[in-house]
Amino acid sequence: MPEKNYTTKMSSDKNNLENKFDKTRFKKSTLFKFLSVLIILIILSAVYTAVNYVNSKKYMYTSEQLLRYEQSAPNLGHGEIIYADKEKFVYTHMSGLFVYSFKDGRLKWVYDLEKITGQSHNFDVVASDNGDKVWLGKSDKETEYVLNLKNGRVKKTAYENSKDVFVPDEDYLLHNDSLEWCAANSFMDDGVKYSLWAEGETNLSITVNKVYTDSKTYGKEMIFGEKYKSKDELKNKISSGMVPYEMKVIEGSNLVFNVNREVVMQIDSIVAQNEEKFVSSIPQFEADSYDVYIKRISGDEELFASIIVFITIGEEVREIAYGYMYRDEYEKAVNLLEDK
Repeated sequence: MPEKNYTTKMSSDKNNLENKFDKTRFKKSTLFKFLSVLIILIILSAVYTAVNYVNSKKYMYTSEQLLRYEQSAPNLGHGEIIYADKEKFVYTHMSGLFVYSFKDGRLKWVYDLEKITGQSHNFDVVASDNGDKVWLGKSDKETEYVLNLKNGRVKKTAYENSKDVFVPDEDYLLHNDSLEWCAANSFMDDGVKYSLWAEGETNLSITVNKVYTDSKTYGKEMIFGEKYKSKDELKNKISSGMVPYEMKVIEGSNLVFNVNREVVMQIDSIVAQNEEKFVSSIPQFEADSYDVYIKRISGDEELFASIIVFITIGEEVREIAYGYMYRDEYEKAVNLLEDK
């Protein structure tokens, strides 16, 4: 009797149990299908990414090319700033398009434009308004290449005449007569002035200079070159570079003065009589410190000494005035500095 009752009870719940088992099997089957599709999509995405990475990588500078570039001393006069904001800086020079990340403090991409276009020149390079991509147009105006600055990919498309291109708030032309070279352009955008400078005889040093007009601070980012251990070491290196090739520093003649802004203005009034030999750009705000470096030089009958003025703001060092002095200017300047 107990056995009969048990069999009868189980039989009454048979349909409910079967339904529960069917639902469980359905849920497991659906989950398995979903996971299978998801895994397939992940694999396909990985393969697509890998293929695109390989395809994009072939258009980038090789490590050997970057080494040769860094060990050269090219003139940046043919370089051009394509785009800049507070996150990235994009410029062209020689056959490369360089994308530098301010956030990461490193070069993110270096495209070889010759590899992409098959041409050594005669192509147009413009950035999009938001800086996410660059259009590289060939001279035939029929095809162009889209360089994705987010993932590094390169895509060939039909040439488009209508584009939302980057236009800075203001453009500037730069010039210099020192051992540094500057890019062909400089510009102001969103309250920041960007310029590109290089110096070096055997090893290239390239820096991006940023002037924040609203917060009254300077920024200087080194893309290539040796990072100096101290601010004084950097000042000595820059001031030594101000001596032209045909001249030399007279040993033991180096003078260094730490002064205030008022004295710098007086020095400027003494030396800045001839803009061809002295360039100054003294900011309207107070810096943390002002340093004047003077070196006696030989090799020229008229020029008597070189002079360079630095300001320091936080950890940043920047030269704000540089040039050469005649004997009378040198004597007036040194007398003023020694009295202070």
